[in-house]
Amino acid sequence: MQEHLPIIGWEHLGMIHLTKIYESEINFSICTFWDGGYTVRLGDDINGFIDKSMCNDTFRDAVEELITMVLKNYPNSTYAKWCKE
Repeated sequence: MQEHLPIIGWEHLGMIHLTKIYESEINFSICTFWDGGYTVRLGDDINGFIDKSMCNDTFRDAVEELITMVLKNYPNSTYAKWCKE
């Protein structure tokens, strides 16, 4: 059985948000190319992308950008409703 590393602080909260976005059936991707920052995209290759952003700092910044995109583009989603609770 694989052991999971303990996650504390923001990392845990970030994983909760990524999971909640996924469970809301909202497609997204966060990609990186070494030393090129992170590309955050809302959508998918089949249906197209509706929003895209570059983050040159940290993975945390990329996740926060994704959260902003989801709330802007899917204000009535299960995820957005969860955020308001």
